[in-house]
Amino acid sequence: MLDEIIVKEIKNGNKEIFGKLVEKYQDSLFTFIFYSVKDEGNAKDILQETFLKALKEIDKYKEEGKFKAWLWTI
Repeated sequence: MLDEIIVKEIKNGNKEIFGKLVEKYQDSLFTFIFYSVKDEGNAKDILQETFLKALKEIDKYKEEGKFKAWLWTI
């Protein structure tokens, strides 16, 4: 399923589908974070906080850009 479709579903109230975005991006985002902080525990905490913030702020996401790029800025 395309990110844009998932985001529209989330914005329409289907918060459960957010898990699909987590599954899709958790490994690559963790790797990105880990290489920045060099600590597995901190990287896991930041990863969780990033996804929580993304869900909370999803209404601010504009479909003009890529979801992945928006997520990485968080």
